[in-house]
Amino acid sequence: DYDGDGKTDIAVYRNGNWYIIQSSNGSISYQQFGLSSDIPAAAANTQ
Repeated sequence: DYDGDGKTDIAVYRNGNWYIIQSSNGSISYQQFGLSSDIPAAAANTQ
């Protein structure tokens, strides 16, 4: 949950950028974080 609405949001990591589809309004946002060679670790939604 990237937008704080309590629902799981879909996110894709490519070349140092996160692309997120926000479940609260359907908009797509992106944020640069990390390096293009990084491999993200999955996390379980526990709520």
